[in-house]
Amino acid sequence: MLWLGFCLLGASPRGVAGDDVSELNGWRLQQFHIIVSTELGEPFAERENSAARAYRLGKDAYMVFRQDPVSFNNIGSIQLTGTSADALPFKGLFLGDPQQLVLERLGKPSEQTDVPEAGTTRWSYEGKNYSVEVDRQGRLYSILIYSSQAFLSADESPEECWSVFRDAILSGDRDRLLSVLRPDVEIYRQKQTLDIRRRYADFSESPDPEFLAAFFSPATGVAGQLVRHTPDMEVRTMEKLGMGLVYKFPKESLLREIVMLPYDGRFRVYEVAFRELNGGKY
Repeated sequence: MLWLGFCLLGASPRGVAGDDVSELNGWRLQQFHIIVSTELGEPFAERENSAARAYRLGKDAYMVFRQDPVSFNNIGSIQLTGTSADALPFKGLFLGDPQQLVLERLGKPSEQTDVPEAGTTRWSYEGKNYSVEVDRQGRLYSILIYSSQAFLSADESPEECWSVFRDAILSGDRDRLLSVLRPDVEIYRQKQTLDIRRRYADFSESPDPEFLAAFFSPATGVAGQLVRHTPDMEVRTMEKLGMGLVYKFPKESLLREIVMLPYDGRFRVYEVAFRELNGGKY
Protein backbone atom coordinates (compact mmCIF):
# COMPACT_ATOMS: atom_id res chain seq x y z
CA MET A 1 0.00 0.00 0.00
CA LEU A 2 1.40 3.39 -1.04
CA TRP A 3 2.04 5.92 1.68
CA LEU A 4 0.83 9.29 0.41
CA GLY A 5 1.47 11.41 3.48
CA PHE A 6 0.09 14.57 1.87
CA CYS A 7 -0.26 17.72 3.93
CA LEU A 8 -2.25 20.91 3.38
CA LEU A 9 -1.06 22.92 6.37
CA GLY A 10 -1.29 26.61 5.61
CA ALA A 11 -2.98 26.00 2.26
CA SER A 12 -6.59 26.35 3.34
CA PRO A 13 -8.67 29.53 3.51
CA ARG A 14 -9.17 30.88 6.99
CA GLY A 15 -12.60 29.32 7.34
CA VAL A 16 -15.20 29.84 10.03
CA ALA A 17 -14.70 28.93 13.68
CA GLY A 18 -16.91 25.99 14.56
CA ASP A 19 -16.71 24.39 11.11
CA ASP A 20 -13.43 22.66 11.88
CA VAL A 21 -12.80 19.09 13.01
CA SER A 22 -10.39 18.38 15.87
CA GLU A 23 -10.38 14.56 16.00
CA LEU A 24 -9.74 11.61 13.69
CA ASN A 25 -10.01 8.01 14.89
CA GLY A 26 -9.75 9.14 18.50
CA TRP A 27 -6.64 11.29 18.03
CA ARG A 28 -6.75 15.05 18.52
CA LEU A 29 -4.91 17.75 16.63
CA GLN A 30 -2.25 19.35 18.85
CA GLN A 31 -1.82 16.31 21.08
CA PHE A 32 1.82 15.65 21.89
CA HIS A 33 3.45 13.99 18.89
CA ILE A 34 5.62 11.65 20.99
CA ILE A 35 2.55 9.87 22.37
CA VAL A 36 1.70 8.26 19.03
CA SER A 37 4.63 5.83 18.97
CA THR A 38 3.96 4.91 22.59
CA GLU A 39 0.40 3.94 21.67
CA LEU A 40 0.80 2.56 18.13
CA GLY A 41 4.33 1.13 18.21
CA GLU A 42 7.15 1.94 15.84
CA PRO A 43 6.23 3.65 12.54
CA PHE A 44 6.72 1.66 9.36
CA ALA A 45 7.80 4.78 7.45
CA GLU A 46 9.11 8.25 8.24
CA ARG A 47 9.69 11.40 6.22
CA GLU A 48 11.03 14.91 6.67
CA ASN A 49 13.49 13.94 9.43
CA SER A 50 10.77 12.07 11.32
CA ALA A 51 8.38 15.05 11.24
CA ALA A 52 5.86 12.77 9.51
CA ARG A 53 5.41 9.16 10.62
CA ALA A 54 3.17 6.40 9.28
CA TYR A 55 1.67 3.62 11.44
CA ARG A 56 -0.15 0.51 10.27
CA LEU A 57 -3.78 0.08 11.23
CA GLY A 58 -4.55 -3.54 10.47
CA LYS A 59 -3.79 -5.02 7.03
CA ASP A 60 -5.57 -2.51 4.83
CA ALA A 61 -4.98 0.90 6.37
CA TYR A 62 -2.49 3.18 8.06
CA MET A 63 -2.37 6.54 9.83
CA VAL A 64 0.08 9.40 9.24
CA PHE A 65 0.85 11.94 11.95
CA ARG A 66 2.74 15.10 11.03
CA GLN A 67 4.34 17.47 13.51
CA ASP A 68 3.00 20.99 13.65
CA PRO A 69 5.42 23.30 11.78
CA VAL A 70 5.25 25.85 14.62
CA SER A 71 4.70 23.74 17.75
CA PHE A 72 7.09 20.90 16.94
CA ASN A 73 6.05 18.78 19.92
CA ASN A 74 2.43 18.70 18.77
CA ILE A 75 0.46 16.94 16.04
CA GLY A 76 -0.29 19.31 13.18
CA SER A 77 -2.16 16.92 10.90
CA ILE A 78 -3.65 13.43 11.02
CA GLN A 79 -4.40 11.22 8.04
CA LEU A 80 -6.26 7.92 7.82
CA THR A 81 -5.78 6.00 4.56
CA GLY A 82 -6.73 2.59 3.18
CA THR A 83 -9.52 0.43 1.86
CA SER A 84 -10.99 -0.52 5.24
CA ALA A 85 -10.08 -0.12 8.91
CA ASP A 86 -11.35 -0.84 12.38
CA ALA A 87 -11.59 2.87 13.16
CA LEU A 88 -13.98 5.40 14.63
CA PRO A 89 -16.26 7.12 12.10
CA PHE A 90 -15.48 10.52 10.59
CA LYS A 91 -18.73 12.46 10.27
CA GLY A 92 -20.49 9.10 10.00
CA LEU A 93 -18.09 7.85 7.30
CA PHE A 94 -15.73 4.86 7.19
CA LEU A 95 -12.95 3.99 4.75
CA GLY A 96 -14.43 2.11 1.81
CA ASP A 97 -17.78 3.91 1.90
CA PRO A 98 -19.22 4.80 -1.55
CA GLN A 99 -18.64 8.34 -2.80
CA GLN A 100 -22.39 8.99 -2.90
CA LEU A 101 -22.47 8.60 0.88
CA VAL A 102 -19.46 10.93 1.15
CA LEU A 103 -21.40 13.53 -0.84
CA GLU A 104 -24.41 13.11 1.41
CA ARG A 105 -22.36 13.50 4.57
CA LEU A 106 -19.88 16.19 3.55
CA GLY A 107 -21.61 17.94 0.68
CA LYS A 108 -20.18 18.85 -2.71
CA PRO A 109 -16.45 19.63 -2.57
CA SER A 110 -15.28 23.12 -3.51
CA GLU A 111 -12.30 21.67 -5.37
CA GLN A 112 -11.31 18.30 -6.84
CA THR A 113 -7.68 17.42 -7.58
CA ASP A 114 -6.36 14.26 -9.22
CA VAL A 115 -3.65 12.38 -7.32
CA PRO A 116 -2.22 10.16 -10.11
CA GLU A 117 0.35 8.33 -8.00
CA ALA A 118 -2.41 7.04 -5.73
CA GLY A 119 -5.14 6.63 -8.31
CA THR A 120 -7.43 8.91 -6.32
CA THR A 121 -9.17 12.28 -6.46
CA ARG A 122 -8.81 14.66 -3.54
CA TRP A 123 -11.94 16.51 -2.45
CA SER A 124 -11.29 19.79 -0.62
CA TYR A 125 -13.82 21.93 1.20
CA GLU A 126 -13.37 25.69 1.36
CA GLY A 127 -13.25 27.05 4.88
CA LYS A 128 -12.85 23.63 6.49
CA ASN A 129 -9.76 21.96 7.92
CA TYR A 130 -10.23 18.58 6.28
CA SER A 131 -10.13 16.90 2.89
CA VAL A 132 -10.84 13.38 1.65
CA GLU A 133 -9.76 11.19 -1.26
CA VAL A 134 -11.92 8.91 -3.36
CA ASP A 135 -10.33 6.08 -5.37
CA ARG A 136 -11.07 4.97 -8.95
CA GLN A 137 -13.67 2.51 -7.65
CA GLY A 138 -15.60 5.40 -6.12
CA ARG A 139 -14.73 4.52 -2.51
CA LEU A 140 -13.58 6.72 0.34
CA TYR A 141 -9.85 6.03 0.52
CA SER A 142 -8.31 8.75 2.67
CA ILE A 143 -9.22 11.39 5.27
CA LEU A 144 -6.99 14.26 6.38
CA ILE A 145 -7.52 16.84 9.15
CA TYR A 146 -5.07 19.62 9.94
CA SER A 147 -4.52 22.70 12.11
CA SER A 148 -5.67 25.56 9.89
CA GLN A 149 -5.41 29.25 10.71
CA ALA A 150 -9.04 29.30 11.81
CA PHE A 151 -8.54 26.24 13.98
CA LEU A 152 -5.82 27.99 15.99
CA SER A 153 -7.78 31.23 16.31
CA ALA A 154 -10.45 32.29 18.80
CA ASP A 155 -13.57 34.36 18.20
CA GLU A 156 -14.76 34.72 21.80
CA SER A 157 -13.96 37.59 24.17
CA PRO A 158 -11.77 37.11 27.26
CA GLU A 159 -14.83 37.73 29.45
CA GLU A 160 -16.85 35.05 27.69
CA CYS A 161 -13.89 32.67 27.78
CA TRP A 162 -13.46 33.02 31.56
CA SER A 163 -17.17 32.64 32.24
CA VAL A 164 -17.38 29.41 30.24
CA PHE A 165 -14.26 28.05 31.93
CA ARG A 166 -15.36 28.94 35.46
CA ASP A 167 -18.82 27.45 34.99
CA ALA A 168 -17.31 24.24 33.61
CA ILE A 169 -14.94 23.80 36.56
CA LEU A 170 -17.53 24.57 39.21
CA SER A 171 -20.02 22.18 37.59
CA GLY A 172 -17.79 19.22 38.50
CA ASP A 173 -18.76 17.67 35.16
CA ARG A 174 -15.95 15.76 33.42
CA ASP A 175 -17.17 16.40 29.89
CA ARG A 176 -17.56 20.12 30.50
CA LEU A 177 -14.04 20.21 31.90
CA LEU A 178 -12.57 18.52 28.84
CA SER A 179 -14.42 20.92 26.55
CA VAL A 180 -12.43 23.88 27.93
CA LEU A 181 -8.98 22.25 27.75
CA ARG A 182 -6.50 21.96 24.91
CA PRO A 183 -5.25 18.39 24.36
CA ASP A 184 -1.70 19.59 25.09
CA VAL A 185 -2.68 21.08 28.45
CA GLU A 186 -0.09 20.76 31.23
CA ILE A 187 -0.68 21.08 34.97
CA TYR A 188 2.26 21.92 37.23
CA ARG A 189 1.37 20.76 40.74
CA GLN A 190 3.39 19.50 43.70
CA LYS A 191 6.56 19.17 41.58
CA GLN A 192 4.70 16.99 39.05
CA THR A 193 3.51 17.64 35.52
CA LEU A 194 0.09 16.22 34.66
CA ASP A 195 -0.89 15.99 31.00
CA ILE A 196 -2.63 13.79 28.44
CA ARG A 197 -0.36 10.92 27.41
CA ARG A 198 -2.87 8.61 25.69
CA ARG A 199 -5.03 8.63 22.60
CA TYR A 200 -7.49 11.39 23.35
CA ALA A 201 -10.62 9.22 22.99
CA ASP A 202 -9.24 6.76 25.54
CA PHE A 203 -8.25 9.51 27.95
CA SER A 204 -11.64 11.24 27.71
CA GLU A 205 -13.38 7.94 28.42
CA SER A 206 -11.42 7.46 31.67
CA PRO A 207 -9.32 10.49 32.69
CA ASP A 208 -6.60 9.97 35.26
CA PRO A 209 -7.97 10.57 38.80
CA GLU A 210 -5.15 12.94 39.76
CA PHE A 211 -5.81 14.95 36.60
CA LEU A 212 -9.47 15.42 37.55
CA ALA A 213 -8.58 16.16 41.17
CA ALA A 214 -6.27 18.97 40.09
CA PHE A 215 -9.32 20.74 38.70
CA PHE A 216 -12.24 19.58 40.83
CA SER A 217 -10.85 19.25 44.38
CA PRO A 218 -12.58 21.84 46.60
CA ALA A 219 -9.58 21.90 48.93
CA THR A 220 -6.50 21.88 46.69
CA GLY A 221 -7.82 22.00 43.12
CA VAL A 222 -8.68 24.79 40.70
CA ALA A 223 -12.36 24.71 41.75
CA GLY A 224 -11.60 25.64 45.34
CA GLN A 225 -9.37 28.53 44.26
CA LEU A 226 -11.98 29.93 41.87
CA VAL A 227 -14.42 30.19 44.76
CA ARG A 228 -11.90 31.92 47.04
CA HIS A 229 -9.96 34.15 44.67
CA THR A 230 -10.46 36.35 41.61
CA PRO A 231 -7.50 36.50 39.22
CA ASP A 232 -6.20 39.44 37.21
CA MET A 233 -6.23 38.88 33.46
CA GLU A 234 -3.63 40.07 30.98
CA VAL A 235 -3.16 39.49 27.27
CA ARG A 236 0.23 38.05 26.41
CA THR A 237 1.79 37.50 22.99
CA MET A 238 3.75 34.26 23.05
CA GLU A 239 6.52 33.50 20.59
CA LYS A 240 5.24 31.23 17.81
CA LEU A 241 1.96 30.61 19.67
CA GLY A 242 0.28 33.96 19.13
CA MET A 243 -2.00 35.78 21.56
CA GLY A 244 -2.89 34.12 24.84
CA LEU A 245 -4.79 35.01 27.98
CA VAL A 246 -3.03 34.78 31.34
CA TYR A 247 -5.01 34.76 34.59
CA LYS A 248 -2.79 35.56 37.58
CA PHE A 249 -3.97 34.67 41.08
CA PRO A 250 -3.08 36.57 44.28
CA LYS A 251 -0.13 35.32 46.31
CA GLU A 252 -2.34 33.80 49.01
CA SER A 253 -3.88 31.44 46.45
CA LEU A 254 -2.65 27.88 45.84
CA LEU A 255 -2.89 28.74 42.15
CA ARG A 256 -0.24 30.89 40.50
CA GLU A 257 -1.70 31.28 37.00
CA ILE A 258 -3.82 29.78 34.25
CA VAL A 259 -2.85 30.29 30.60
CA MET A 260 -5.31 29.94 27.73
CA LEU A 261 -4.54 29.73 24.01
CA PRO A 262 -6.79 29.45 20.96
CA TYR A 263 -7.93 25.99 19.90
CA ASP A 264 -10.80 25.09 17.57
CA GLY A 265 -12.18 28.63 17.52
CA ARG A 266 -12.12 29.22 21.30
CA PHE A 267 -9.65 30.05 24.07
CA ARG A 268 -8.91 26.86 26.02
CA VAL A 269 -6.63 26.00 28.92
CA TYR A 270 -3.02 25.43 27.90
CA GLU A 271 -1.27 25.61 31.27
CA VAL A 272 -2.22 25.51 34.96
CA ALA A 273 0.51 26.37 37.47
CA PHE A 274 0.10 25.84 41.20
CA ARG A 275 2.41 27.34 43.79
CA GLU A 276 4.87 24.97 45.41
CA LEU A 277 4.78 24.14 49.10
CA ASN A 278 7.44 25.92 51.17
CA GLY A 279 7.72 24.70 54.74
CA GLY A 280 4.19 23.36 54.66
CA LYS A 281 2.76 26.60 53.20
CA TYR A 282 2.18 27.86 49.68
